[in-house]
Amino acid sequence: MEPSLEKLIKEYQTPPEVVEEIYSIPTVVLTGITGAGKDTIIGDILEETDELVRVVTSTTRAMRENNGVIETEGKEYYFLTLDQAIQKINNGEYIEVAPVHGQVNGSLVAEFRRISGIGKTALMDVNFEGVEKYLTFGMKELSVYFVMPPSFEIWLARLMKRQGGTIGDHEEILRRFRSAQVELDRAENHPQYIPIINDVSRETAHRIVEYTRTHTGPTPEERAHAIEGIQELNRAISNYIEQLEGER
Repeated sequence: MEPSLEKLIKEYQTPPEVVEEIYSIPTVVLTGITGAGKDTIIGDILEETDELVRVVTSTTRAMRENNGVIETEGKEYYFLTLDQAIQKINNGEYIEVAPVHGQVNGSLVAEFRRISGIGKTALMDVNFEGVEKYLTFGMKELSVYFVMPPSFEIWLARLMKRQGGTIGDHEEILRRFRSAQVELDRAENHPQYIPIINDVSRETAHRIVEYTRTHTGPTPEERAHAIEGIQELNRAISNYIEQLEGER
């Protein structure tokens, strides 16, 4: 990616009128460490109810083939050319935008208008940096669920399954695990993060749907249990990192 484009993306500021427009749109965000199961939960939520509608983000990468099926415009992503993405940045059409593996990915205000226009709740999978951006908007009905695995061992198994039996070399593992710890620390200490343990994805999805319908959330006891889970996972990651560093 050219430095001038990186600079344009880095300096992008969501226009105040866009923030005002999305302020009252009910929005459910799922975030969490890689391999926590966010995609599966979103699929289960969409199967259970039509009250939540997934926000389709945009990308400048080409369409891919998944299991023999080519991705569809407006389903997996809105596929833009680089020139189109740059134009939308210059026009202030993004809520948030970021460079991802050399491409330009982001959330468009037009997508929130679409979901709001049919009276539904927006549902998103947002990375750590993106969540921080949404939190600055002070949205009236924003729920941020930090999805976490039930144990370190299960998380490790999920990561290995996703990546064909490996999670990378020492440096990659250390980078990934330290990044996970930053996210876990944030979720433990920020009051707007709602930690939720993803043991069985359908049950996790059902809880999120019910919280959304009833405008509630986990009980204090459930939250305390999830916080304990974050702390245990963080300790296990620290032990694993210490072991890896000792093997250098």
